[in-house]
Amino acid sequence: MIVVAVLAIIYAVSFLWSPRARVRTFRDTVITLDTAAVTSFTLSPPSTGHQELLFKRDDHGWTMTYDGHVFSADQEKVREFLAPFVRMRPKRMVGGLDLVRDRYGFVDSARTDLHFDLVNGVQESLNIGRNTFSPGDVGMWSYVNLDGDRDVFAVESTTSMLAAQVPNEWRPRTLVSGDPSDFQKLTFRSSTDTSYVLERDSTVWTVDGAPADEGKVSSYLSGLARAKAQSFADTVDVSGRTPTHQLELIDRSRPDPIEVNVYPTVGGFVVTSSLNPGNVMHFDMTRELPRMFRSRSYWTP
Repeated sequence: MIVVAVLAIIYAVSFLWSPRARVRTFRDTVITLDTAAVTSFTLSPPSTGHQELLFKRDDHGWTMTYDGHVFSADQEKVREFLAPFVRMRPKRMVGGLDLVRDRYGFVDSARTDLHFDLVNGVQESLNIGRNTFSPGDVGMWSYVNLDGDRDVFAVESTTSMLAAQVPNEWRPRTLVSGDPSDFQKLTFRSSTDTSYVLERDSTVWTVDGAPADEGKVSSYLSGLARAKAQSFADTVDVSGRTPTHQLELIDRSRPDPIEVNVYPTVGGFVVTSSLNPGNVMHFDMTRELPRMFRSRSYWTP
């Protein structure tokens, strides 16, 4: 009986405190968050010197406040960032925070602090470290630590990469978006060329009523549907200026046309889009301008 009791004690100790037991018993979720209930969240990434980025939800979507300025946030990118937090499951517990702080980017200079505010007044906070490619799989691991918790977990997501972005990467640079199959009519206006209309008649494209080259139209619309500017020109004021180039796109899936206006400035051109009112962006005159604004003769078969 004494031998049996000793063996039982040894088994219990090895079961409760062995490394394999720790693997079996760590939490099955890092965080579960109702993202629809998030009213705001803040990021303090190394890219800003840990200066705070404040994201707030309003009736029109998400805004970002940085350095005293309020900007429209890229709605799709915010949704992408929030999605993993609905149920963030750990792939691995990599160790205690005190032991792996340097290795996984949780030192003060490298860590990103994240705080969520929910509609019911509850707050959730995480520390976000660096990211790596997941071993043996296609994808990325981010390293996270719940504020006040002693363990660091690897989760399968791009959370670390997105959280570390510079502020302007959170802002939309979209000029045109949509499905080319829904594009119905494009009106081009230019101060140096005759205005013309590219229009879908049933399934056939015409330019001012004459047949257009279907291959050229298809290739152009495919690129136009993903058109973005490269950078922001926040110091340029276009109020009162007359655009040199204008594009109006009627998309049958939208209630209002998409309008793109290009303005000359000292040293180049800037562009605005009705998809992102208030944003003024640089527009390259040697590449982007001729790519978006083709001459009428270009469409002739």
